[in-house]
Amino acid sequence: MAHSKFVLEKDGLLRRGIMGRYWGLLFLLPGLVLAEPPYSGTISIDSDIITTADPTTFSTIQYTGTGTRTMFDRRVNDWVTVDAFLFDVTFDDGLSTEVQVNPEFISSDAAAIPATKYATEIGRIPTALRADMQTMWIHKGNEAFGGGNNNVLIHTEQADAYEADGILHETFVHEAAHTSIDATHDSSVEWLAAQGSDPDFISTYARDNPNREDIAESMLPYLAVRYRADRISADMKTTIEETMPARIAYLDAQNFDMYPIATNGNTSAGPTAATMYLMTTSNSNNVTTLHLINTSSAAQTYTGTLYNGDGDQLGVANETLNTTGVPASGRLKLTALDLETIFSVTAWKGPAMLEVNSADSFHLMAKLVSPSGLVSNTNCVRSNEVHNVEGFDSPNLTYVRFINTGASTISNITATLKDDNGEDIGAPATVLLNELAPKAATWLNRNDLADLIDDTWNGEATLKIIDGAVSLKLLNLNFVNSETFFNFSCYEGQ
Repeated sequence: MAHSKFVLEKDGLLRRGIMGRYWGLLFLLPGLVLAEPPYSGTISIDSDIITTADPTTFSTIQYTGTGTRTMFDRRVNDWVTVDAFLFDVTFDDGLSTEVQVNPEFISSDAAAIPATKYATEIGRIPTALRADMQTMWIHKGNEAFGGGNNNVLIHTEQADAYEADGILHETFVHEAAHTSIDATHDSSVEWLAAQGSDPDFISTYARDNPNREDIAESMLPYLAVRYRADRISADMKTTIEETMPARIAYLDAQNFDMYPIATNGNTSAGPTAATMYLMTTSNSNNVTTLHLINTSSAAQTYTGTLYNGDGDQLGVANETLNTTGVPASGRLKLTALDLETIFSVTAWKGPAMLEVNSADSFHLMAKLVSPSGLVSNTNCVRSNEVHNVEGFDSPNLTYVRFINTGASTISNITATLKDDNGEDIGAPATVLLNELAPKAATWLNRNDLADLIDDTWNGEATLKIIDGAVSLKLLNLNFVNSETFFNFSCYEGQ
């Protein structure tokens, strides 16, 4: 099958599980009748289990040059040593990988296209499945994907076919299960007991390759019934649950990290992680109050990590924000003075960023109150563009805050300003920031932008990021009456 596991080690040996020694005995037991599995293979059971509309953990990609790498190429069914194009990729769950692209792509720019694409798409599958993915190999060709060896193998023509069928992410789940789950679980006594206890295998592919493919074939159906039940039919859900109940119970017991699909088993609406992007200092005339609203059905506590504008961590990571649980539908309110006490720090300089986590869903809202009592929401951000950079005919001064939410430095942040007619203002594709450190943030106001593009404008302008990173967030604020900020980062549409 096209999604077969890449299990060939460099010495040419295949790993064998305990079941491999005894599997033939099952066919010798008198009177034993095995039912036909419900599916031939599981990657194609449903094309909506994970889609491009789902969140990705992909954060940054950085070209690091070329280097000698040994990769497996199914077109020659052998190991090849090449001078590969190399890219370092980070994900926002703390994982990273090196993407190694075959030199047949000719240039680093051409190689960056599939490297970025597949890093983004594989970032949509759970953390647990990427935990041991140290490298990703990308070749041309219409050959099978592979998993194992701390790697995922991609052939781009086959990837195009999977994408056309809507099962690219489902295939990644299968292969990454080989990479990160098999080594620990496929020969465990408990897994083999579940395998023997269940009425059947979920697919003929798993049945025919029980010690090699059963976990990989079971992982996507498990993910579907536990975290995407609303995307599959009721009949499919029943079929999976009745075919592999012991396997489902085993996978439940592992408490796998399923972010970004869910966190700690959470499947309810709303995030289990959110960020406060503009927490003013206690020395500011503008006072920010952070509201954490519990949207789950049970009381919960929160933890947070605080960073100043330079990206330096203030206090300890994952500090407990409340010792008494916030009741369902209730809220926790925190000011800068509260955070200084919680994190045992003094007042920071400029706005800070607070990353908040919880075991279940919550919403985060920020209220900024000016000295005259004007109230503004300052916590709405965008990723690629902002639309209200006011011109030199306005009495209000626009500020854009550039925020790096990722774990790697963003280099050469490049943007273009567009006027009311969609025409470029000043120099297009201008480098606005040479670099922005991890978790750091900085302001550029209207005057700064005019100096950088060497032009001025009237009316409202759009700032479009041409080259940045997924981890780059933009906060579009207008300073009104020389007193308070109003947020114009929020708007409808994709």
